[in-house]
Amino acid sequence: MASLLAASKCSFFNPKKEFDIGSSFSPSISAHRCRRRAMRKVKHSMTMTEKILARASERSQLEPGENVWVNVDVLMTHDVWDREKIVIIPDHYIFTSDERANRNVDILRDFCSEQNIKLIRIIKVYAMLPSPKKVTVDLVLLGTDSHTCNAGAFGQFATGIGNTDAGFVMGTGKVLLKVPPTMKFILDGEMPDYLLAKDLILQIIGEITVAGATYKSMEFVGSTVESLTMEERMTLCNMVVEAGGKNGVVPADETTFKYLEDKTSVKYETVYSDDNARFISDYKFDVSKLEPLVAKPHSPDNRALARECKDVKIDRVYIGSCTGGKTEDFLAAARVFLASGKKVKVPTFLVPATQKVWMDIYSLPVPGSGGKTCSQIFEEVGCDVPASPSCGACLGGLRVDHKQELPRQDGPQRRADLFGFAVHGRGFSADGLCHRPKGVPYVDKKAFAFIDTRPLAHGCRRRAMRKVLSVMAPPAPSPHSLATTGLVKHSMTMTEKILARASERSRLEPGENVWVNVDVLMTHDVCGPGTFGIFKREFGRNAKVWDREKIVVIPEHYIFTSDERANRNVDILRDYCIEQNIKYFYDIKDLSNFRVNPDYKGVCHIALAQEGHCRPGEVLLGTDSHTCNAGAFGQFATGIGNTDAGFVMGTGKVLLKVPPTMRFVLDGEMPDYLLAKDLILQIIGEITVSGATYKSMEFTGSAVESLTMEERMTLCNMVIEAGGKNGVVPPDETTFKYLEDKTSVKYEPVYSDDNARFISDYKFDVSKLEPTVAKPHSPDNRALARECKDVKIDRVYIGSCTGGKTEDFLAAARGKKVKVPTFLVPATQKVWMDIYSLPVPGSGGKTCSQIFEEAGCDVPASPSCGACLGGPRDTYARMNEPQVCVSTTNRNFPGRMGHKEGQIYLASPYTAAASALTGFVTDPRQFLMADSKRRREA
Repeated sequence: MASLLAASKCSFFNPKKEFDIGSSFSPSISAHRCRRRAMRKVKHSMTMTEKILARASERSQLEPGENVWVNVDVLMTHDVWDREKIVIIPDHYIFTSDERANRNVDILRDFCSEQNIKLIRIIKVYAMLPSPKKVTVDLVLLGTDSHTCNAGAFGQFATGIGNTDAGFVMGTGKVLLKVPPTMKFILDGEMPDYLLAKDLILQIIGEITVAGATYKSMEFVGSTVESLTMEERMTLCNMVVEAGGKNGVVPADETTFKYLEDKTSVKYETVYSDDNARFISDYKFDVSKLEPLVAKPHSPDNRALARECKDVKIDRVYIGSCTGGKTEDFLAAARVFLASGKKVKVPTFLVPATQKVWMDIYSLPVPGSGGKTCSQIFEEVGCDVPASPSCGACLGGLRVDHKQELPRQDGPQRRADLFGFAVHGRGFSADGLCHRPKGVPYVDKKAFAFIDTRPLAHGCRRRAMRKVLSVMAPPAPSPHSLATTGLVKHSMTMTEKILARASERSRLEPGENVWVNVDVLMTHDVCGPGTFGIFKREFGRNAKVWDREKIVVIPEHYIFTSDERANRNVDILRDYCIEQNIKYFYDIKDLSNFRVNPDYKGVCHIALAQEGHCRPGEVLLGTDSHTCNAGAFGQFATGIGNTDAGFVMGTGKVLLKVPPTMRFVLDGEMPDYLLAKDLILQIIGEITVSGATYKSMEFTGSAVESLTMEERMTLCNMVIEAGGKNGVVPPDETTFKYLEDKTSVKYEPVYSDDNARFISDYKFDVSKLEPTVAKPHSPDNRALARECKDVKIDRVYIGSCTGGKTEDFLAAARGKKVKVPTFLVPATQKVWMDIYSLPVPGSGGKTCSQIFEEAGCDVPASPSCGACLGGPRDTYARMNEPQVCVSTTNRNFPGRMGHKEGQIYLASPYTAAASALTGFVTDPRQFLMADSKRRREA
């Protein structure tokens, strides 16, 4: 396939990716460069995306990595600050008898009536609207759908946002965005008649992988792009999110302006990238040398030539969705049918994106057909009648509604999805479109016969992966690697070995998709009810879980609240666990006093460790992004969604892509004024919040070996804030000693081989680091604590899975009076008891509770997640006002702890306690060094 691909990459970054952080910088800054050097050279020249965001934020200059408040031009949502700028489009689950889906549309209608917003019915492809006149160029268009990036085809910034951000935009017209760096994709050459834009974007995604453009803008230029129609440009931009892209953009030209002539009267002004604008990478393609492509299950980057899959028997074809349900998509499909002169041999479903597309199918003649319309050709070849316009089965949706005959897939069929997504939008489902027929088990060899993760003749493992391997740091023996077990042959990292064992394979390589046997599945009160619902829907109301002793259910998030919906979630957990006879359900019934509930634990990630569910070499999954916390025990631990968790409940298996591994070597003597929170904030600040996207982060070195288990948990807990798939620390005597009284289950630790392949090495001399904080509103907005000494604060919060462990409170317990309200939320019931029983070293026998009381802190609260995730309004310590808070939690996004205008500084317990004593962000050395001096003199 190499001869067919004419792609070359030019990057401004060091391809070797080996860094020595700490020793190469002056002691005064200790590697704490809040703005990374790679971006500092750009002063004036900007890319299209930077220019649009600069104008929208009323700035003359922006650089990648800056956080800016952006004025939003259009907000789209489906199933207020300016009613003329809100577009509401029911499109997903429309033509169904499901009452819940119908209720969603009723809610939209009621809201639009209340706010006097025009309700636009059954339209998916926003950029195709012939009316209302909303489509313009150089707008900031946001939508509560990941494929909002579709509108970038018009030369505007368009991206998907979550419900919380969208609610904020509805009220203010603003959103806080980090300016993404831009990748340029140059597509030149004459476009062959047999190619469409879908082939081009599949080629690109296959080249850079599904994480290759994470939080980056993808700009498409070149003669081929200029020759594309607007609908084809939409296809290009629509799927940038499948590469992890923040947005896609095509420079506006005469094609754009002509398309808009009869669609909008709003004035617009186009922008273009400067000639000397800085792109972080250039990819060049000669499209004349490309061939028709497909993306095989179960990932959009599982690229293959269509001709190489000719032996794959299929059961159905689906033509539709925002990617492949436009007018030109159906004209293209009709052209193939017309050229073949044959009848279709499998059911072929047609789902127009919009009502206009539906009408075009019945009215526009197909070129070269003698005047026949698409509908006539489709009827002649035996396709299904074009369905009502909607998203159809692209997202799976609800079970088949026989009155409407929607083409949702309810059996484990092979499906050619010519113009939509492989399988159900992104190709991660195990059985087509989520469902199975009654009596067919999920893991059935016949049903899964089409799943093949082995390379085809052309090399199923993409050239992009080979390219990455070729620029890795050369393998070298590490003085920090421990002895290997010898169980898995060939050189592998810890994560690769764990997944190889769990998938019953002798060898794995990064990028492979494998079915993994799960050792422990955890869920909690926020995601548990949804997971149980999916399990029952898919496996049957009377189905039993795969192993009642391997499922752990922990109420923890919204517990101590009067909110009835939150309380109902705990009731749902209880009913389900009784029904399924779940062994490990840590229940709470009396909310007035947690101490009368002996089974109640608290925060799930700390409870998992304290109750012995974390063991080296195992696979632990949880419906929470911070499940990676358990990697501190030398196991593979990561968060999954409710759908995957429901599947695991029924089968004990999950499909995972093996992540490549980044190694972080932390050496040197740990200063008394640093904690693991300082180390992980340093790392995230260095690599950014997307620097480890879908990668394993392995922590080694003498400084890591000296850490306690709770401190190692802090390291692994926040790998998700760098985009990491999982974090892992090699198990050692510290690990084994911690587990002695916590589990009787046998385990076998594994370690990375000496010559294992890491995609990058980062080296830190921790003795040269200083106390660190993450300023609002991102965990990578790194700064030295001493550099923020003038920041006045309103409160301090010590708690969460990151900073609410026993050792965190022992670290925070210092003398003097606090000057701001200081809230203490133990992670678990055991931590709460430790606060009242364990003496603080050097305190003369005083406990944490005594020191906190003398200092004027709030009384330690009931163990839970507390205000870390905001929660209901009556949640203890929730930020209900726009205050400034120093917190030991893990995220500082707007609204994270409650009020959308609150400012959160992430810090270690040392820094949090020091800040409470002064009322300003404070370097803890101010107190710790004086305390050490007094002890020495005494």
